[in-house]
Amino acid sequence: MSRECSAIERFLARNEKQVLLLSFLLALTARVAVVFWLRNFLAPIGSEYEGIAINLLDGKGYSLAPFFGIGYFQRTSWAAPTYPFLLAFAFSLGGVYSHYSFLIVELAQVLLASATCLVIYGIASHLLGRVVGLVALLMVAVYPDFVYMPTQHRPITLIVFLLCCDVLCLLVLEKKPSTKWALITGIVTGLLTLTEPVTLAFVVLAFGWFLFVSTAAIGVKIKIVLSIAAVGFAIILPWTVRNYVVHGKLILVKSTFGYQLWSGNNPDATGTLRLQIPSNGDPGVHDSSRGIPADSETRLWKEKQRMPLIASKMPVALRSTLETLPEVRADGVLFDIAIKYILQNRRRFLELTVARIYYFWWFDPTNPLARSFIYRLPWIIVFPLSVAGMFLSQRQWKDLSLVYFLVIALTLPYIITVIEARFRMPIEPFVMVFAAYTVVTFCGFLLSVFRSLRGAALPNSF
Repeated sequence: MSRECSAIERFLARNEKQVLLLSFLLALTARVAVVFWLRNFLAPIGSEYEGIAINLLDGKGYSLAPFFGIGYFQRTSWAAPTYPFLLAFAFSLGGVYSHYSFLIVELAQVLLASATCLVIYGIASHLLGRVVGLVALLMVAVYPDFVYMPTQHRPITLIVFLLCCDVLCLLVLEKKPSTKWALITGIVTGLLTLTEPVTLAFVVLAFGWFLFVSTAAIGVKIKIVLSIAAVGFAIILPWTVRNYVVHGKLILVKSTFGYQLWSGNNPDATGTLRLQIPSNGDPGVHDSSRGIPADSETRLWKEKQRMPLIASKMPVALRSTLETLPEVRADGVLFDIAIKYILQNRRRFLELTVARIYYFWWFDPTNPLARSFIYRLPWIIVFPLSVAGMFLSQRQWKDLSLVYFLVIALTLPYIITVIEARFRMPIEPFVMVFAAYTVVTFCGFLLSVFRSLRGAALPNSF
């Protein structure tokens, strides 16, 4: 570590609370400004989450007519429960589907997103030092996707916050094993799974990581893992029991895997939820590559909503069959069809998998937003920096292994099903940690070179 970095580290150690407060206010201000600039709360775009929330308040229970002709209006497990219940709570405060309700949602998400910056500081400083932590915090605070994220009425802000909290809890637990932190980690893990069940793959790997990395006695490690699992399971269990009562089948959290797998593996599949944009597509979409002016965010979002989905190519006979089936059975039919297609078209499955990896880690060509250079630019800068950071930090692989496991666990489910830009967002704060490490290392290198040159030049001045 350079002298300058050591000095900043000491400064942060002395003034950590003040620096974190100022950084939090920076993140908060940026996000509040975007909320009132875009004003998405005045023209919300409906989704399954709002539909379920409205049905809850109307006394119809956790119910929905699943999209794309799958099933019919019925009690559902199409969406994980945490976010719809939170939306229902907001609707009960500000009115069903009112501007005030969505403003409440967005401002609550602003607070969560701003707090996420502080959690990332804790993770990065724990792994790579306070200087890297500060740079990572600032990157997350001003990164356009994260500033924009709270304006979307989807659970992504909550998912990112809970995932970051889960990682920080695990890191603290690895250094200081205790029943208290095991209980806290279990609560966060349970809530995270009820918000986005895909993260359960990471939880399983995290248990293995803890057993391997922790220096505590084996008995203590097993007790900690079992405590986390027991608390997390206790939080998930009521919803799983509800699903069994409703569907007569064991559904841990939600029932959309068959649909996702079919969407990514069928004769019309592109690797995403949408059909490919024609090379001679809408000129308005292609014009957006010049930038995103203040009034075009809504236009591009609406253009994305108008893009035909893979489900629009579903055979009529299949759709007619699905419309008559209970939700879980319909999802099972799609799962069977997808598996059959994969087994009969192994080469095409491999091609789609490679495409999904590329789309996941670069850009989705079926998303009109990706046509904008301004939309692409931040990731074009951050992603290479993060890759460089992974190489530069390879000597600390053991300390960073939990983050590696997270990246793997949250990539694999999507590269065999479908990808969307938002599916990568839970990983992006951790990508920022590696990018921050590159920035700090490079700045330290430049400062050392500057010092060397200045020292070599000094004798010539006498």
